[in-house]
Amino acid sequence: MAERQPWTPRRRLHAVVWAGALATWTALLLDPNPVPPALVPPEWLAYLLAKSLHVIGYFACTILGLWLWRGLSWRVVYAGLMVWHGIGTEVGQTYIPTRSGTPKDVGWDALGITIACVVTWWLYSRRNSLLRSR
Repeated sequence: MAERQPWTPRRRLHAVVWAGALATWTALLLDPNPVPPALVPPEWLAYLLAKSLHVIGYFACTILGLWLWRGLSWRVVYAGLMVWHGIGTEVGQTYIPTRSGTPKDVGWDALGITIACVVTWWLYSRRNSLLRSR
């Protein structure tokens, strides 16, 4: 069984940053007016920015969480919970008159989560191979 990692001050700060990022992202996804009317870009640009934000937001929240929780099983559970978070916020948006939740947006969310998982796997496997070569 793996040894438990201590909650150092640095890890506690990481947890606070992660929780703040996830809470902020959730609030923004459920905000009835996420962009002030004076700042609304052309429709094609608005679509591109909105979907890019889905990917970037879920990438950031997922990678922060993946680096916080130790052990593969916790990371798998966390990635699954992030997918459910994406589904939940999209369902929540269907109850907000000025927003719309779509399965396509869940796909964009899942893309950000997947990229975060791949980046984390790549970094950890690279780190482990460097440690073994010493």
